[in-house]
Amino acid sequence: MRYLPSSYASSQSRGMARLAAPPRSSKKGRLQIAIGFFALTFLALSATALAQAGSHPHALLVRYGDNGSADALFYFDLGNGSGSVVDQLRRNPDEGRIARLKTNLFTEIGRPRDSAATVGEIFLGPIRESDGRVRSTLFVEASTGYTMYFDQLGKGGNLGRVTTMIKRGYEPIASPDRNFALLMRRNSSGRTDGAYLYNATTGQAIHLAGLNELEIDPPSTPISGLPVLKGKVSAAPIVSREETIGYVVIDNADGSVQFFDVTGSISRFNVRATELVLSNEMTAEQLNPSTQRFVPIPLQNDEITTYGILIVDVGTGSLAMLDGLRNPRPSLRIFSQNVYGVISGGLRSDAWRTFAAADANGADGATLGVWILDSLTGGLAYVESPGNPANTRVKRVTLDR
Repeated sequence: MRYLPSSYASSQSRGMARLAAPPRSSKKGRLQIAIGFFALTFLALSATALAQAGSHPHALLVRYGDNGSADALFYFDLGNGSGSVVDQLRRNPDEGRIARLKTNLFTEIGRPRDSAATVGEIFLGPIRESDGRVRSTLFVEASTGYTMYFDQLGKGGNLGRVTTMIKRGYEPIASPDRNFALLMRRNSSGRTDGAYLYNATTGQAIHLAGLNELEIDPPSTPISGLPVLKGKVSAAPIVSREETIGYVVIDNADGSVQFFDVTGSISRFNVRATELVLSNEMTAEQLNPSTQRFVPIPLQNDEITTYGILIVDVGTGSLAMLDGLRNPRPSLRIFSQNVYGVISGGLRSDAWRTFAAADANGADGATLGVWILDSLTGGLAYVESPGNPANTRVKRVTLDR
């Protein structure tokens, strides 16, 4: 079921090419793009595309081993699909060994290596077993709806063994707008049994079931009526005793926060709006521009229950913890630590960037820290003790080859 480059181009013909960066040549091409747009809008979009040209997002995946703790971090440059793995992290999560992976995500699906992806387009969703291990992942390319699995993570220098699906599971809501969130869902035993792909531009979503069995023709359920957001979406799951009970969802247009609470039905959420607007709380005189400014990461205790959400602010480098997740207005505590203190070059107001983040949990399931990967420099940071602001430290991850 892999598709060749020619069919890949065909699958994008509904609009993906129209959203690519402006051609290098001439005024004629730019004028054609500008038709029908206000001048200021065009200038803003052109500046964004040019600034992001050297700063591509990443897809992250943590492997949890036999003792239930994080032991390897896989990450992929979505500029060209190439990947790396950082292992030997179990003892010292801020020190590891890095190696290039044989797997190229773009090559696996016949996507040209020069067809860069943007944030909100390509995802690696961890598929957990009942003991917390992550041995496989769901791959999603949201612009086409393409889905497949990788299992036996890390074997033979690859991300894993590929298992393709009979059809593109998310194709009915595929869109070139690249404004998606992949919401993994765990059942009462802690196993990942399904995943929603949510398009924040249209409010549509689809749930695929049977993921824990690597089902090649998974049952799908459409979901409608979810909120339409103004900007890019970012989201994180909330669990109670291993079971997913909801998701925190952030509109990056202004940082407004809402929750999708899981109900008894796969096809329906209880949507809770809040009064919290992150951009009003996390302010600064100078901001690093980003299409996805606020990155949420769940923090859980040894009962495998989410007690808070760490918010990483790409704009300022600040860290904050969102708690009171069931309240109409959750509380937000801003930390004194700053991510840009350990990232080479620090905050830059002249360069667009994104962060990819993943949690590092110990053998008892409690969150020990969070890894943050910077798209602009490729630098990897580690936030130690994120649930305890008095002890929180931000460290640069040291990597050996």
